[in-house]
Amino acid sequence: MRLFDTHTHFDVPEFDHDREQLACAAKQFGVDALVLIGFVASRFDDLLRTHQQLQGFRTAPHSYLAPGLHPFYIEQHQSSHLHRLEQVLQQYDCVAVGEIGLDTFLKEHKQPELFAKQQHYFNAQLELATYYQKPVLLHIRKAHAESLAILKAQKFKFGGIAHAFSGGVEEAKALIKLGFKIGITGQITNPNAKKLHQVVQ
Repeated sequence: MRLFDTHTHFDVPEFDHDREQLACAAKQFGVDALVLIGFVASRFDDLLRTHQQLQGFRTAPHSYLAPGLHPFYIEQHQSSHLHRLEQVLQQYDCVAVGEIGLDTFLKEHKQPELFAKQQHYFNAQLELATYYQKPVLLHIRKAHAESLAILKAQKFKFGGIAHAFSGGVEEAKALIKLGFKIGITGQITNPNAKKLHQVVQ
């Protein structure tokens, strides 16, 4: 079986000492390609460097870029970071925009001001994805209704992947109708994850 890993953070410092070894091992075990996903603008340069690094390894999966501003780090994002994201989309061959979406897992992210900021950045990144005709890689936690409302309001047509999906059957159907694939993590092996089991069935 040949594999395409659609969600990696191979650029983070934890991989600096053994990135080549792990990348080559992944290739050996059938991973032909992987996506390097962005989450904060301050790491975009590292994302790009890792992409170039992986392309230079003799036996490693082919890498693709997906820069984005993650909702969990909403307090770090500034308007200039949206401009930096657009620069990356203009200057490099990116396969998608991600990781973007809405996240109210933490109590503070439910506060009106921060959640409104998340919605603003989600909308802005969907607009960039539409302009550059890219799919998006979604991160949604405890905000499926709001995320779907934004996707529908924007009439977003380029689909993508709902990463680590944690919603219910109806939310999954709505995302699939909008052209998204549903990403399932190892949580599916948990016998108590009954809602996720229903989604897969």
